[in-house]
Amino acid sequence: MGLFVDIPSVPKWYGVVKLKQAFDEVKTIYFDESGYTGSDLINDDIPYFTCAAVAISEDKAKELIQHIRNDYNLKQGFELKFKNIKKYPKVMLHLIEQLKDIASVVCFNQKYALCAKFFEYIFEPCISDIGTLFYAAGFHHFITYTLYNVFFGADTPPSNLLSDFSELMKNRPKNKITPEEFLKKYSYNPKSIDLSSFERLVRVFMTKNHEAILEELNFMNGDEPIDRFKMDLSLTSLFYICAEMNNRYKQIKIVYDESKSIEAQKDCLLDLTGREIFIPNFNHFADREKERLNILPEIKSANSRDCYGVQVADLIAGITNHAYKENDLSLKHELIKNKILTCVVAPEIINYSVIDIFYQIYVKVLFEMTNNSFNNMPLVDDNVTEILSYLIYLCRYTAYYPSKRIKF
Repeated sequence: MGLFVDIPSVPKWYGVVKLKQAFDEVKTIYFDESGYTGSDLINDDIPYFTCAAVAISEDKAKELIQHIRNDYNLKQGFELKFKNIKKYPKVMLHLIEQLKDIASVVCFNQKYALCAKFFEYIFEPCISDIGTLFYAAGFHHFITYTLYNVFFGADTPPSNLLSDFSELMKNRPKNKITPEEFLKKYSYNPKSIDLSSFERLVRVFMTKNHEAILEELNFMNGDEPIDRFKMDLSLTSLFYICAEMNNRYKQIKIVYDESKSIEAQKDCLLDLTGREIFIPNFNHFADREKERLNILPEIKSANSRDCYGVQVADLIAGITNHAYKENDLSLKHELIKNKILTCVVAPEIINYSVIDIFYQIYVKVLFEMTNNSFNNMPLVDDNVTEILSYLIYLCRYTAYYPSKRIKF
């Protein structure tokens, strides 16, 4: 839910229906990534991760790549990658134009994604029974956005909470800290609660909800192959893009660049194939309320050296990553105008003036829940529910509703 979808289990409200035997409009979709750092989401040299998909035939992909080679005197016989075209702005613009309507890219600010993961593994286990209410009120956005500003927006973060959380979530036995050690290190049990520090308020929340959080962290720190990739963004990206591509094509086949991450999580993806699934809209530039997944079980990997479709996906993923890393407004504009950039998980994902305007109300929700736990009362009482309902009303029916337009 929220910024990240729990791939292994499909929520009941997704509305799964039987797959109709209609095989027209089947498209083969080629995937590749740029900026992959695995579970390391705090890499200052690689701040963004992008994943791209292209609905193109091998013949047309080969023709497009050959055209670039010939026009810009690039050597024959080697795999064309983004680094080969990085110094040619005209090539990037030409590719964007050629891939209009047939490519889709998702872009993650990796530190922001880490903050979203923190909400997913620290807060969500405590509110899972009525999580829909919190998401509808935008509480997950508030926590994620505020964590990002407090820990990455300042010159000196108040503590190593997020860096230690990142270390914790890496695969055993490589992680340097256990769930128990992590929660003990950041335990904070003052005589009274105050609102002077967001970081301390979060730590009190963690301390008073220790059992639910520990159970979740222990579960996620298992020894299964998939557990190594719980912080990995590849499968989440693939899921987002498949949802977008299924809005354009009735059924899709997946071909992805050889990836240990996807291979380890392939069974999770296969669980979603062979049936039609309706999910929330992830496209931040479309007004659709729902997306549709309809993936055929034919999921294959390919060596990018031998697959022109994957090479094209690599190029557009690299272009998007470059546009965000260098804050190239012109390239961003072209990617959006040509309907290629469809999902951004970053501070600029929405107009966050709504969080600034209603900040004190969101803080009130966090304070009330933490105070309830502090006094051994139910985490979510009628007061919290009432405030959340008020926030939902404010978000839906005022002029400050979070816009899905990307700011430049």
